[in-house]
Amino acid sequence: AGVGAPRELARQIQLEALKFGRSSGILCCAVTGGEPKGEQLEWLKRGCHVIVATPGRLNEFLEQQHVSLGQVGYAVLDEADRMLDMGFEPQIRRIVEECPKGPERQTLLFSATWPKVVRQLAFDFLRRPVHVHIGEMNAAKANTDVNQKVVLLDRPTDKDEALEDTLRQQLNEDELAIVFVSTKKACQDVARRLHGRNFRITEIHGDKDQRERDLSLRSFMSKTNNVMIATDVASRGLDIKGVKLVINYDAANTPEDYVHRIGRTGRAGEKGFSYTFLVRGDASDIKKARAISEVMQTAGQEVPEELRQLAGQPVLRSGGKSSFKGSFKGGGRGFGGKGGGGKMGGFKGGGGKGMKGPKAKAAAAPMEAKVSKAKSIPGKTKRR
Repeated sequence: AGVGAPRELARQIQLEALKFGRSSGILCCAVTGGEPKGEQLEWLKRGCHVIVATPGRLNEFLEQQHVSLGQVGYAVLDEADRMLDMGFEPQIRRIVEECPKGPERQTLLFSATWPKVVRQLAFDFLRRPVHVHIGEMNAAKANTDVNQKVVLLDRPTDKDEALEDTLRQQLNEDELAIVFVSTKKACQDVARRLHGRNFRITEIHGDKDQRERDLSLRSFMSKTNNVMIATDVASRGLDIKGVKLVINYDAANTPEDYVHRIGRTGRAGEKGFSYTFLVRGDASDIKKARAISEVMQTAGQEVPEELRQLAGQPVLRSGGKSSFKGSFKGGGRGFGGKGGGGKMGGFKGGGGKGMKGPKAKAAAAPMEAKVSKAKSIPGKTKRR
């Protein structure tokens, strides 16, 4: 059984599992919210070897006794930090409690960040875990294949002109871009405005049902629509080929979310670009400027002086006005260098026969001996 969030990630994992398992006759079904239960229950009744699920829907099926996890040999928790952020800890604990205990179950936990709540979850679920991590333990590490840029603006209303200019200047007809906004309403508003400017737009957010979200993703991946306006529902785990540009119309609230967002581009050795809009004098954006500066530094990227100055400003309660002047069309100025999204760490645990899964196998195999000596090395995690 594999548990992850959001729904799109669960569906993507299911498709990959079907590809790998087809020749061996391994069946995989998805149990996700936002779509009718009937078809999912039919697949479960027919029997399957792998369940890929979001916590809410699987917990619902458990409560209604539609599914039993008593024969689970491998339990995988993907994007554990994200599931905790979304408030799924009670559901995750219930799901794991329904699985066999002891050596009958091997547990694997993957997390992009390593806060205290994830550590506690790992040590509650795993026995004698081996911890393998990639990158910095206590900092959000960005992928150096992404060229990060920041655009300073005078007013929030300047964002629309800056967005249109950036898309026209940086994106070709056959290239893909994702524009991240903070709310569902902003997603709809920005999509409507860009559509009126003759951009090929699709949108994805929590108010869309699963069928609409699937159609949006399909139109984007096929390049029928080459600009996706999205909330953070699209920031984690999704692997979409050909995304050249990520624009943070609204800056991410945390360094980890920022790294995840810009990590949608620059994947699999490709180069990508990210642009983040920050408003001078906005107290929230000043704080976010500090976080972005730290991410750029951690990625080995030079932080421009103007961004340093903005990040070093005192936060004014009423939202003071900065003295920086910009030359960007929308009243701002763009600058930046290299950086962009990476993933950090995981756990493997349990007492199974050693099946590690596609994520764990590549990282853990060449390092098994070193990890067993409790040295901190790049990689993922295991428990026996």
